[in-house]
Amino acid sequence: MTPLRKRMTEDMQLRNFSPQTQRTYLHHIAGLARFYQTSPEHLNLEDLRQFQVYMAGECRYSAESLNQFVSAAKFLYGVTLEAPFDAGACCAPRSPSGRPLFSASKKSSASSRTSPASATGPRSWWPMGPGCASPKWWP
Repeated sequence: MTPLRKRMTEDMQLRNFSPQTQRTYLHHIAGLARFYQTSPEHLNLEDLRQFQVYMAGECRYSAESLNQFVSAAKFLYGVTLEAPFDAGACCAPRSPSGRPLFSASKKSSASSRTSPASATGPRSWWPMGPGCASPKWWP
């Protein structure tokens, strides 16, 4: 493990990043280092932008993955290396509009999303057993 990778891992652990976030950030930074075949501490902002173009164009990474790379680069240069980082140099792409953040089943409707049981399923939050009838206002 390189000293830079070790320090970045320690910085993420100090900030209580989840293990998955740590793996993702290290994956993106390792990819950057492999692409340029040098340590990321020797790269400039134009190199980061070119790598981002490569990821979007040739590798066809999703907008979410590109955003993860930008976050990893901001963390590496802003926190671990304590270098000045121009946030405008690596622009975070927007996700396609109209795309849901998480998939919903086809059975869900607008009325079921507003009901109190929508998070846990129909009536699962209501107590069941003798004398526990569902309320009159329940659809």
